[in-house]
Amino acid sequence: MRMDDELSLRDFFTMLRRRRKEFAFSWAGVFSAVLAYTLMLTPLYRAQVIFKVAIADDSTRPAEEGIVAALQGPQQSFDVEQMLSPEIVQEAARRITKLDPEMGHPDAAAEVQQLYARASVQFSDRDRQLVSLSVISPHGKTAAFEANELSKVMVDQVTVDSSAKIRKSRQFIESQLKETQAKLNESEDRLRHFQEKFGPKSEESGLIARLMDLRTRRNQLSKKFTPSYPELREMNLEIHNIERQLQQVPLQEVDMARVNREVHLNEEMYTMLMKKVEEDQIVESARLAPITIVAAASEPGSPEYPNTRFNLTAGMVAGLFIALVFVLAREHFDTSMVTTEEIEAYLQLPVLATIPHIERRDPKKDKTRPVSRHRDYVGESRSRLICHFPPQSPFAEVYHILRNNLMKGVKTQQNQVYLFTSSVVAEGKSTTAANFAIAAAQAGIPTLLAEVDLRKPMVDKLFELNSEPGLTNYFYLSPRWESCVADWETIKKGSPALANAVNSNGMGNLHILPSGKLPTNPVSLLSSDRFIQLIKDMRRRYPLVVLDGAPTMLFADSAILGPHVDGVVLVYRFGRTAREVLSRAHSQLSSSNAKILGVVVNDIQKGDGANYDTYYSEYAYKEPEPESEPLGKTA
Repeated sequence: MRMDDELSLRDFFTMLRRRRKEFAFSWAGVFSAVLAYTLMLTPLYRAQVIFKVAIADDSTRPAEEGIVAALQGPQQSFDVEQMLSPEIVQEAARRITKLDPEMGHPDAAAEVQQLYARASVQFSDRDRQLVSLSVISPHGKTAAFEANELSKVMVDQVTVDSSAKIRKSRQFIESQLKETQAKLNESEDRLRHFQEKFGPKSEESGLIARLMDLRTRRNQLSKKFTPSYPELREMNLEIHNIERQLQQVPLQEVDMARVNREVHLNEEMYTMLMKKVEEDQIVESARLAPITIVAAASEPGSPEYPNTRFNLTAGMVAGLFIALVFVLAREHFDTSMVTTEEIEAYLQLPVLATIPHIERRDPKKDKTRPVSRHRDYVGESRSRLICHFPPQSPFAEVYHILRNNLMKGVKTQQNQVYLFTSSVVAEGKSTTAANFAIAAAQAGIPTLLAEVDLRKPMVDKLFELNSEPGLTNYFYLSPRWESCVADWETIKKGSPALANAVNSNGMGNLHILPSGKLPTNPVSLLSSDRFIQLIKDMRRRYPLVVLDGAPTMLFADSAILGPHVDGVVLVYRFGRTAREVLSRAHSQLSSSNAKILGVVVNDIQKGDGANYDTYYSEYAYKEPEPESEPLGKTA
């Protein structure tokens, strides 16, 4: 699947399955980083105290107290910020730390600053009747203790401030009460003087009092309503009538009516002030707190910061997103081919077989091998020889499929020579060549497996053979090349694992020609006429000859041998090598007139392709446990 092609939903999930390890590692890396960062942060706990504000607002003040309110001046609403004044914080810090800043202690000022920075107050309801005090600390008990101590200081300080305000208000009202009493006495004296001089008030005096009362009420209503208001219109009409009636009233009667009105107003003012003084005295003596603690602070059960649940959830989501972007980027820049259809379309070559991935064998089960701390790659490749698997296992059957696709010439009594090569190293060409030779031998075909990779031979190690005598001994010592060939009996003597193979049927048809001593110039040896004649002799002697060649892109060996064999098989490890490298290897072999028969796709893991999943999911194979040796069997 290529990212420059249309990405279907099926291709998307196939890509995720194929790159599930990269996806999992990326997600785990991001999630682990977020988790580590969260664990490194210092947890902060928040303790909270709830207060109830008991100070009335101006809007709730009765209308009859308007005169007193005017005398006292504008009423200030409750200021929540004053609860956290520097003086309150300083007193709370002194109680908590037992350090007095006024004594000049060096740590006292720092403690005050820290407590001031960690504390906050605000209204916690819409009606502004509840106030919350919060204190943040790295320890839950400390946060609760500091919040409770600070709340006590706040209640005491606000109560003292409120008492001082009430006392000041009472003193102001008492001073106004004295002035009002003096005015009342003066107005009563004047009224008594008028009554003694002119006698009791007449009917006209009542009209004047009524006129003044109407004017006062009219002034009050005119502040709220327009002149067209019905009640105001009636008042204006009544005032006009009274004024016409009083046009003939003597001046002395008017003055007496005014004095009566002054006496009445002063009496109301005096009564209201007396009532207010009594209320302030009661509040002052009771020391009622304007704020009360509704809920004290308790030790918080979990930190407020960091929010572990939120951070881990965010890390999980971010990890999934980053992992997805990573695998999409990897898929976009990955130039390897990951489907058999893509390989066939790109190289114009058939895929001869698809070899599934076989997990490494547990070294503890293989009692013939010592347990090593380092990974034994040769041992793992040796354990993948199909003679260690039952004939019905998918891993063994796939090599018989490869044999059927290549061995058409044997059925017509024509001996065949095949060269197995790859583009680069570590693509499994030697294991594939060895298993192909074993599959042919188990099918009854006399087969010769020859090691022609004279730079880094692998066949010798797979079958645990000595490299000498081998191929190069024939060239340098001039013996008969047949004397360097190892048969099955020789192989079993050197390899206890192969001697105890699960499926050894037909292995007597397998013969192996080791590499021999490695030459200093393999190219000159492989391109010599004597080596070409050796290939012809092998063809006459064996119906099937399998050559394990060197990687094509690294060395010219396979291109030299390609024209002298019946066919070249390219081994490609699934998703490993870039398509350009495989294409270059194909071009290099084609330019040497080699007949390339096709590609063997090696090491297909589950999730790498739909064909593999569909076929092998029903034929999952597990390696059988080694059977115990029968009693009496000797080594």
